[in-house]
Amino acid sequence: MYSKPRFILAAVILIASISTISTSRADDFVVDDNTYAAIAYSQATGRYGYAYDYRSRKSAEQAAVRNCKADDAKAVCWVNAGWCALALGDDQKCYGTGYTYGNGATHSEASRQAVFDCQKRTTGAHVAVFLLSDGQLVFTVNSDESNTKQVEESVKADPVPSSGSPQSK
Repeated sequence: MYSKPRFILAAVILIASISTISTSRADDFVVDDNTYAAIAYSQATGRYGYAYDYRSRKSAEQAAVRNCKADDAKAVCWVNAGWCALALGDDQKCYGTGYTYGNGATHSEASRQAVFDCQKRTTGAHVAVFLLSDGQLVFTVNSDESNTKQVEESVKADPVPSSGSPQSK
């Protein structure tokens, strides 16, 4: 049996270690509060790049721009401890972004915001990519698929490397 002082010490250590873990919930995923993701877009080429699981906004944005592989690429969206999304439409110069973070954050809300934002500028708005800041989930949508499908039906649930530069169009 453990003595009372040893038990109390073990309980204090356990509570202290749990309280130092910094996390948020997003779509029922426990997300590290110290993770950043970003999406970059090139209006000239229609390409986008993304990055996740970075420890600062600046480093995530720089990686996303690099992964876009276009001279005019710029970071268009970033998030800490949550979801970010990019929507594209019929006019390649137009795009929309959305993000949600913290407790209760959802990919569907980030995607909805991105499509709504894109619809202000062009027709045929659809989600091209959405991702969780720590990279637990990254979805890219093939631009050739029907825009009338639900986002969840037109994506692949396979995880991808920590950054990417899929071609759009």
